[in-house]
Amino acid sequence: MRLTFVLLATFLLAPSVAFAQDPSCEFIINLHNVDLEKYDYKFIIEHRHEKYDLVQLKEWLAADWDSFNNDKPYSVLESEAGNQILMHYERGYCYPQSRNDDQLRITIARKNKRENTIELMNTSCSLMSGTTEIHASKFQIGKRDHEVFHMTGPISDFSNRLANRKIIIN
Repeated sequence: MRLTFVLLATFLLAPSVAFAQDPSCEFIINLHNVDLEKYDYKFIIEHRHEKYDLVQLKEWLAADWDSFNNDKPYSVLESEAGNQILMHYERGYCYPQSRNDDQLRITIARKNKRENTIELMNTSCSLMSGTTEIHASKFQIGKRDHEVFHMTGPISDFSNRLANRKIIIN
């Protein structure tokens, strides 16, 4: 009887212990002031140690834009004045390492529909488990600076629905 209880308890508790060891990361990216008539956009979030070489990434995108990262779409938000924001959401397991200040790289690619040219915008920062909101007021080519905001308080009843931190790309 005791053995049965131990086996049953182990069977029930093992999944919760196993799943609790993998931190989850959620990313919400907002890109403001977009021109969807002129450009297509892709969002690439990398948080592993090996990252794409940006020159090679640009070549891959030029060769096969439609199938690269195709399973990660974005939503379009439009104001009454006609301004548009692209919003991309991605969730997955991540393994933050405090010693790596540039573990997370956010790259936004855009393709000129008429000229078929591709431009990249990116920034790198530390990775945290939980939800991270990333805001870019406009697309600017190249590596961009950013500012990171962490939630410090006061913590409200709805704080579990908010991001742990916000990254503002300059």
